[in-house]
Amino acid sequence: MRLDHAMQIVRDLDAAVATFRQLGLHVVPGGEHPDWGTHNALCYFDDLTYIELLAIRSEADAIRSDMGGNAHRFLAGGEGIGTAALRSEQITADADAMRDRGVAVTGPVPGSRRRPDGSLLTWQLALPAWPQPFLIAWGDEAPARRADLIARGALAPHPIAPSGLRLERVAWAVTDLAVGAD
Repeated sequence: MRLDHAMQIVRDLDAAVATFRQLGLHVVPGGEHPDWGTHNALCYFDDLTYIELLAIRSEADAIRSDMGGNAHRFLAGGEGIGTAALRSEQITADADAMRDRGVAVTGPVPGSRRRPDGSLLTWQLALPAWPQPFLIAWGDEAPARRADLIARGALAPHPIAPSGLRLERVAWAVTDLAVGAD
């Protein structure tokens, strides 16, 4: 497993995109998660990691869903990194291994969203309690995903660093390190 993406929860998606672009980062529209009441924009890095800017699109739909509801509750305390996803090549086995270590995990469950061009993007998620990092397995293998993202203009050089950028780590501030480590 490795870092797939960090989920940056924001109140205003357009304003967050504008801020990222002012910083010299390449950001593209992601799409809508109709079942979660959310929508997103994406900032990809050379190794297929990315920052997902996630905002509430429909408050009523978000409150009714687990993922959107978590984002909605998170925003009550402000904006910021809500959680992260770890990329899994064997999500069922990885979820079972988490259960074997005593972690309550939902899934794997299917997920999808419509891209702005109408095409469907699919994945599977294994979800421990929020805000613990969750597992994601993409419907396409990494080389096919990379080629698709390049063709769509989603994976492109960042104006601030045309030779490439990588997302190397995500950190959480916790009040109790032992509890956070568990």
